[in-house]
Amino acid sequence: MTRRRLPLLVLPALFLLLGPSGYWSYAHVQPEDAFRMKIVDPKTGAGVPGVRVRSDNGIVCHTRYNGEIAWTETALMGRDVRFTVDREGQRRRQAITLHVTPGSQAQVSLP
Repeated sequence: MTRRRLPLLVLPALFLLLGPSGYWSYAHVQPEDAFRMKIVDPKTGAGVPGVRVRSDNGIVCHTRYNGEIAWTETALMGRDVRFTVDREGQRRRQAITLHVTPGSQAQVSLP
């Protein structure tokens, strides 16, 4: 009977001890400190809605109605991040590397 209870006691203790290190990648900066990216059409310069953008660590976002995305994940901040841009209906993906810092902005033109 004690063998069955051991995992019930050990697993929660492991989650408490190891949990915070796993949550670091999901921590967020304040919205006003977000890294803002705008995906625009190269011909018109207008923001393109519904574009899928994926960061190098697997975070996926889609552009809003005006082509903007606000990245708030602390795991992206202070480093060069490779983003993959997928537009629905296009076969080619665009890869771009940007230096992400809190409060900064970037504009990316679709191919």
